[in-house]
Amino acid sequence: METIKLKKLIDRMTVAEKVGQLVQLTPDFFAQGGEITGPMQQWQMSEEQLGTIGSVLGTHTAEQVYTIQTSYLEKSRLKIPLIFMADVIHGYETIFPIPLALASSFDAQLVEEVAKASAKEAAEAGIHVTFSPMADHVKDPRWGRVLESNGEDPTLSAVLTAAYVRGYQGTASLAENKQRIAACVKHFVGYGAAEGGRDYHTVDLSDLELYQNYLPAFQAAIEAGAELVMTSFNTIHGVPATANQPLLQDVLREKLGFDGLIISDWAAVAELMAHRVAADRTEAAKKAFTAGVEMDMMSDCYLNALEQIIDADPAMNEQLNKAVFHVLHLKNKLGLFEDPYRGLTPENLAPRLLKETRLLSREAAKKTTVLLKNQALLPLQKKQKVALIGPKADSKDLLGAWSWIGKQEEAVSLAKGLSQKEIDLTILPYPDGKVLTAAYIEEACRLAEQSEVVLLALGKPVRKRGKRQV
Repeated sequence: METIKLKKLIDRMTVAEKVGQLVQLTPDFFAQGGEITGPMQQWQMSEEQLGTIGSVLGTHTAEQVYTIQTSYLEKSRLKIPLIFMADVIHGYETIFPIPLALASSFDAQLVEEVAKASAKEAAEAGIHVTFSPMADHVKDPRWGRVLESNGEDPTLSAVLTAAYVRGYQGTASLAENKQRIAACVKHFVGYGAAEGGRDYHTVDLSDLELYQNYLPAFQAAIEAGAELVMTSFNTIHGVPATANQPLLQDVLREKLGFDGLIISDWAAVAELMAHRVAADRTEAAKKAFTAGVEMDMMSDCYLNALEQIIDADPAMNEQLNKAVFHVLHLKNKLGLFEDPYRGLTPENLAPRLLKETRLLSREAAKKTTVLLKNQALLPLQKKQKVALIGPKADSKDLLGAWSWIGKQEEAVSLAKGLSQKEIDLTILPYPDGKVLTAAYIEEACRLAEQSEVVLLALGKPVRKRGKRQV
């Protein structure tokens, strides 16, 4: 669709329809069967409002996307298609090494290939946008989201962040290449600087730190063409990023030259109340929107307050139209106005997992192995007496925290993999209940003394992310 037609479409929209385009909800809201229950009831949301929503996050299958899009378009007055977004962090259903591991390869081409393969699989499941790459600069390994990062070197992170964007989006038109998806770089900015590594904790950055270490990866993503930027939860210079007008306008828009869509993190607009910078949802909506946040992810602040805010201040209509244009422009870039299903048909909704994608995952795993020092220990020799000890010895919990679509039961445990090798392997599974006991430690020490090589399979159990997929 030509730009002039997009602008004419905006002219036909009511304020309520424009506001709806700036709201993103989970699939739960679209599975009510016409009955106002669950989240719709909690948000005091009407069927009319649901018919104006712009985006959905966290769908699992192509069938789910096709069903929601079909039902939505049947009810939508202007037939503006939904855009579907999800977390494709280190693979969709085929799982790759976590981003921190991929960074240890120092291989931008590998990262690009991983992102390309992930995009193809996600696109075939109906996903249009991924909340990746994460460009946060991280120095504290205690922070729970280190695994999503490229580590603590800003130069390496910038190179790899750009590689992710190229891999997801490609170089051709997204409308023409339906095996690629749009990239949303996150979290802007400073999220990785939480004190003590405690998520959501205080962040205090000097301008030197901000420009020298925290912004380069975002700049690289923007220069590579990232279509979206997600705001972070934390404060910058004492103001939450989601309400920080100088940060979003002066830094992101002007200095970094970003002209795409700015989206909040999960309920970050509503969390302005928790930050004590907004007294209620109306004030939270006004502060976030004025700052430049154009899509409100999973809060009802824009949905139930922004129309009234704009009615009270008609001068804000210009900003509203600009935000809606960014949403529609992204949908147009993806070719959704011509094909709302982006290649999906009722006949091709089944998952199509490719052998070559799994082989690429295996190759990536090889390239991301970190060997500190090999003192004539590897490779293991035939008939060598080997002890496999630890919580991950016989576990399939190996996919990483963002493998929310991946099937853990299809993973190959270390015990199974090593049992196929010509070594004298003894496995000491972790105790029932996963509680480390003195007896287990004693047995582990005894086994270690009797073995030539000890493999300690260490790691924490994955805490599966639920609906909060950002």
